[in-house]
Amino acid sequence: MTMLATDKPLYPIANVIGELKNDDIQLRLSWIRPLSTIAREVGDERTTKELITFV
Repeated sequence: MTMLATDKPLYPIANVIGELKNDDIQLRLSWIRPLSTIAREVGDERTTKELITFV
């Protein structure tokens, strides 16, 4: 059974968004490299709606 990107749970994105909102600039910058992998996993729609606003 294949799971669509939109069917994936929200908590991984919530964790990433929490890290991107952190006051520690180094911590926020450490998430820049894996963002492309995360975006591929969650799909275009969720990337646009949930992730891009914090980048």
